[in-house]
Amino acid sequence: MLSTSEMMSRLGLKGRDNFRISYLAPALKMGLIARTDEINPKNPHQKYFLTELGKNHIGR
Repeated sequence: MLSTSEMMSRLGLKGRDNFRISYLAPALKMGLIARTDEINPKNPHQKYFLTELGKNHIGR
C-alpha cells in the first residue's frame, strides 16, 4: 500500500494535481488500484493498492 506522495516519488513525478488527474483518477476508474478507505476518499492517511486486475495488467 502506498500513499499519493509515495507513488509520485516512485514515478519521479512532482505535480500533485497533474498526478491526480492524469494517473490516479484513471487508474481508480479502470479498477487497477483501489483505496484503503473507500468511505472517506479524502482521508489524509489514504493509501492505495493494486487490485487483482492491476496485478494482472502489470504482469503482462
